[in-house]
Amino acid sequence: MEEPINLIPYNADALRENETYLDHTGTTLYAQSALTSFINKMSSNLFGNPHSDSRSSRLSTERVDEIRKQTLAFFHADPEHFDLVFAMNATAAIKLVLEGLTHPPVSDSPGKTFKGPGLWVGYHLESHTSVVGLRELAAAGQHCFMSDSEVEAWIRPNPARDKTDRCPVQTSNTFQVGLFAYPARSNMTGRRLPLHWPGRLRQSQYASHQRVFTLLDAAALAPTASLDCFRDPNGAPDFTAVSFYKIFGFPDLGGLIRPYFGGGTVELVTCSDHPWHSRNPSRIHEILEDGTVPSHSILALGCALTTHKQLYTSQEHVSHHTTRLTAHLYQSLSSLRHHNSVKVCEIYQDPPAEYGDKAANEHRIHLRTGSVCNPGGLAKLLQLEEWELFQNYTAEVRCGCRSVLVGHKPSGIIRVSLGAIEHPERCRAFYRICAPSVRCRRRSSPGASKGSILHQDHAPRLLLLQPMVDAVHGILRISVHHSLRRRNTTNSGNRWL
Repeated sequence: MEEPINLIPYNADALRENETYLDHTGTTLYAQSALTSFINKMSSNLFGNPHSDSRSSRLSTERVDEIRKQTLAFFHADPEHFDLVFAMNATAAIKLVLEGLTHPPVSDSPGKTFKGPGLWVGYHLESHTSVVGLRELAAAGQHCFMSDSEVEAWIRPNPARDKTDRCPVQTSNTFQVGLFAYPARSNMTGRRLPLHWPGRLRQSQYASHQRVFTLLDAAALAPTASLDCFRDPNGAPDFTAVSFYKIFGFPDLGGLIRPYFGGGTVELVTCSDHPWHSRNPSRIHEILEDGTVPSHSILALGCALTTHKQLYTSQEHVSHHTTRLTAHLYQSLSSLRHHNSVKVCEIYQDPPAEYGDKAANEHRIHLRTGSVCNPGGLAKLLQLEEWELFQNYTAEVRCGCRSVLVGHKPSGIIRVSLGAIEHPERCRAFYRICAPSVRCRRRSSPGASKGSILHQDHAPRLLLLQPMVDAVHGILRISVHHSLRRRNTTNSGNRWL
């Protein structure tokens, strides 16, 4: 006879009691009340497959349609002007745009399929790797805009002469379609980029600009700010990618917001030697939503939206809260000094910005390290040349791994990101693990003045060492990092140095 299973009641709030979560840009924490609401909703209703006409199916279809409108309202996007396509995540939403723009045009006559000159892609330096990947299918050329000023120079206000009416690194005199993609907010520094670029590009008198769509990656901005770019449909991006788990913690779902225009889904398809299909222009999102929509995840999104409004009222309140927390943490960390007045923390931020690993894990602090999937932003902040990026790669430095010194520069950063659910005490917990380093004094080396901090110019072999603080036992452990080891072959055999 099998023993009964004792189920432990799940309580999200209790699990976090002794944890400090500071990686809200990766995903925020879900509310216990949202989980409870979803379980109650699923337990008290019968939801069927939306692709049917039964009562349970009609209920699912109605709820999905309601939540689609509810989600658009959350982003201040009028359903009369915008449509929402559900996807697995923001990366999947970006991929949908790429697939749509690289699909060749097809004429009405059989056998007369033709391709245009292809796709041109422009993207901002601080883009996430999901956006950078768009360039792989840019048959008409691709260009990385190195700064905001370069984008401004490209989107010129006056009519152009024919010889200058081209996109950067355009490989032909014309191209079928173009795509300019950039993040609404850097997922590395938190800097917000201008939201007026799509509107200015749409109003441009340049012929080449008229063929360029805009893609806004709002995954890093939407969790702690209101997306006001949809209030004016004429100035809104052509495509906007979002991740709902970054905003609400769950469900694992993303979305693509796009202006409403003609088109539609397939109503009838014939499968024979003479293929034919008919489209219904009233259901635009069904073109891009592959098969049956994840209805249960969408139902969970509805619960998350309702709970979020009950807890925080609006994104404006969330923005004010996180801004105050960020400013407080920034000021606290900036004030930390070693005994010789050297800064403990090097905080990377753009000049216009206003803010208000292992040791962290031992103190139950959750944060993000490495390149945070932003190679362009990392190279810009750390002033890494291309050869240095390859050097780091050869040293087995990857996205998400610990930041180590390779050569004379760090290979990554530590990202602390705050969310709506965060409390000032959590910020102070992170401050406390940084503060003890102020009391640490380092011994001098031969050739260095007494009491000075060791530098690689005086002791270059220090680059081979990796210090590690064991906070539990109060021990400083020093070892050689595996990425810096080299093999030395001697007469006595192989040795690791």
